[in-house]
Amino acid sequence: MESSVKKKFSISGLIGKILLVIMIPLLIMNCYLLYKSYANPDIPPQIFGKTPLIVQSGSMDDGQADSIKVGDLVIVDTKTDGQTFQVGDVITYEINNEYITHEVISIQEQDGEIAYQTQGRANNTPDQNLVTPEQVLGSSTITIPKLGDVLLFLQTPIGLVITVGIPILLFLAYDRIRSFMHKRKGGTSDEGTEEG
Repeated sequence: MESSVKKKFSISGLIGKILLVIMIPLLIMNCYLLYKSYANPDIPPQIFGKTPLIVQSGSMDDGQADSIKVGDLVIVDTKTDGQTFQVGDVITYEINNEYITHEVISIQEQDGEIAYQTQGRANNTPDQNLVTPEQVLGSSTITIPKLGDVLLFLQTPIGLVITVGIPILLFLAYDRIRSFMHKRKGGTSDEGTEEG
C-alpha cells in the first residue's frame, strides 16, 4: 500500500516538474511580449534576436509547399549591421508603418546604395517601391502554420485569461494534489505504526 502511494506521489511530482518547466517560461515569454507590444506598439517585440509576426495577407501563398499563408506565424531573424540579402531570400520590411514579408527578386541601385526589388509569390507584379536596407527588419526563416491565429486569439480578453490564468490554475491544482498526496501518505504510515 505504501509503495503504491509513494509511486503515485513520485508520478505527481514528475508531472508537477514538467508543468513548471513548460508553463513558467511560457508565462514569462507571454508577459514579456505583451509588455513590449503595449510599451512600443510601432516596433514588433524581439526575443533573442527573433521577431515573431502574424501573417495577415495572402500575398505569399502561391499554393506551393513552402507557401506562407494567412494566420501563419513567421519568425524573422533580425538583421545585423551591414547584413545584405540575396535574390530568393524572403525578407520582412517596414513600409508605411506596416511590416511586409516578400521575396527578393532582384538587387538594384538607388541613390548610390543597394535596394531590393521584392514581390509576393502570389502577386503577378513586383512591389511598386524598392526596399532600402534601413527598411529591412530581417530575413524570414521559419514559418509555423496557423500559430498566428492562435496567438491572435490569445491577445483577446478571453485569450489573456487563458494565457495568464490557466498556468496559475494548473500550478495551484498541482500544489493542492501534491499536498493531498503528502497528507495521504503521512496518514497511511501513521495508521501502520498504530497497528504495529
